Amino acid sequence: MIAFSNLEEFQRELERLRGAIEHEADNALGSMRDTVHQALMLLATHAADYPPPPPGSTYRRTRTLGRLWTQSQPQITVSGHILDARIENATPYGPYVQDPDKQAAVHRGRWQTTDEVTGEHVDEIAPLLASAGLEIVERIANAV
Repeated sequence: MIAFSNLEEFQRELERLRGAIEHEADNALGSMRDTVHQALMLLATHAADYPPPPPGSTYRRTRTLGRLWTQSQPQITVSGHILDARIENATPYGPYVQDPDKQAAVHRGRWQTTDEVTGEHVDEIAPLLASAGLEIVERIANAV
C-alpha cells in the first residue's frame, strides 16, 4: 500500500510512475518490433512456397516470386502507440499471383494468397506476438 501525506508527494509519485511507464513502453516497442519482424519473415518464407506445376505444363519457372519473398525486408513504422508492419514482394506480377483481391483466375485455387498464408500460419505467429505482449506488460508492471 502506498500512503501520501500531502498532494505534492502524490504528484511526485505520479510523475515517477508516468516516467517509468513511458520508459518501459519505449523499450517495449523495440522488442515488439523485433518480434513482428520475425513473424513477417516467417510468413514471407511460407508465401514463397510454390504449388506443383499444372499437369502437362512445360513452363520453366524462374523462382523469382519466391526468391523475392525471402529477400524482402519488413517495413515497420511506429507512430505514437501504433505499430504498422508489412512485408511486400517486389515482383510486378506478384499481386496477380498471390493478392487475394487481384489474383488472376488462372492462379486461383493453385497459388496461395497472402491472406491464406497468414490464416494457415496464425498458430505459429500468435504465440510469438502474445509472448512479446506479455513480456511488455510484465516489464511495465515491474517498473512501477
